[in-house]
Amino acid sequence: MNVCKQLLLSALLLPLLALSNTGCVATVAKVGLREFQGAKAYVTEIQAPPQLALAKYNRVKIERFSSLMGNKLPAGTIGLLYRACTGEVTKKDMLVTADSTEPTSPDTFIVRGKVLHYKPAGGLSSVLGKYAIMVCRIELIDSATGKIIGIANCSGFSKAITHSDKKDLARAVAKAVRKWIEQYRNEPEG
Repeated sequence: MNVCKQLLLSALLLPLLALSNTGCVATVAKVGLREFQGAKAYVTEIQAPPQLALAKYNRVKIERFSSLMGNKLPAGTIGLLYRACTGEVTKKDMLVTADSTEPTSPDTFIVRGKVLHYKPAGGLSSVLGKYAIMVCRIELIDSATGKIIGIANCSGFSKAITHSDKKDLARAVAKAVRKWIEQYRNEPEG
């Protein structure tokens, strides 16, 4: 769904939420709003990089994620995370992604990820308060020294029925990774 349609839908649904805090109308409006918004991205910093720590790097190398979930993680999830992170990190010409097979140069930092937790929602049960979540531990590493620059848990969370699969959660995790990286590449606002 494109941005214009999303804005129009939220403009139509938000008044319903404001007018009715109880009952079926509010529940339907909240579910509709969740459906159109999709999975949300969250960052919980564990070791924050110094401000502008990533500004000196021209390239980023996204490593393939690993998993602590074993066979509980659906097949293909690791590949989805890799592709989603590569796509998000290169958005808006933020960085040039180094191919994972080429040697790293000193102006490169590495994004290393590990899936800590994954829980699928399960269809209609989402309406009844169930949720889907994927939590990944992300490390930002200086390629020249091997030193960890920062650590965070980047999560994708959804209560939506149609935006709760591994692909949507992988996109949300990737968005969280991008937001976290941007925070330390750009001057702080205000």
